[in-house]
Amino acid sequence: MIPVAPAPEPPGFAENVRDKGQKWIAERRWPITELPNYWCWCEGHLYDAFRGRCGWTAMAITSGQVDHFVLSQSQCINRNLPEQAYEWGNYRYIMPELNSKKGRRPPVLDPFVVQPGWFEIVLPSLFLRVTNMVPDSRRELALATLRDDGLGLERGPKLMRLRRKYLQQYKDAKTTIAFLDDDFPLLADALRKLFAAADVDLSQELRHWRAELIAARRAAGASTP
Repeated sequence: MIPVAPAPEPPGFAENVRDKGQKWIAERRWPITELPNYWCWCEGHLYDAFRGRCGWTAMAITSGQVDHFVLSQSQCINRNLPEQAYEWGNYRYIMPELNSKKGRRPPVLDPFVVQPGWFEIVLPSLFLRVTNMVPDSRRELALATLRDDGLGLERGPKLMRLRRKYLQQYKDAKTTIAFLDDDFPLLADALRKLFAAADVDLSQELRHWRAELIAARRAAGASTP
């Protein structure tokens, strides 16, 4: 996870989402058991607001979903607050595979509260971990977000495949640090730290791995970082 700044409500949101949702609610008899997905209208706006990245994996995705984060759809219904399902401030942008876990996950950290340096990619494992920069008041929630019963961000199989793909593309000189800054900024940060580190500050394994990475890029005609 990386910091994500809340974006203002996009033009057209009121008439295409909020007003339609409230009109539908007003015309229904209670209890309401389901809600029409007018929020799908703003998927593209959320994509732009999150710079094309999932709010939790902090990796570029081509097909994301609108996540009802503050109150889930079921909570909006069960708490008799269906209108909250049509509020921009309730939405986050999420990878579909993670959104499918929502019904059985504990509370997770909000991308809007994450600060720089709270999470880092560990090399060469590519595991995601919480750093000491996370304040005590947020630490348990941050750890829960990484666990398998949360979102599995630490080492979830599908996420690991994506991370390995990005790293291999970098190793093969098919991409650059500047590209990773957009598509996988946590990996870009980890690589910069690796190349800037003194040998004495790295384990023997990591020094050897760094040397292999440098050699592979040079063989492909690219420099490091």
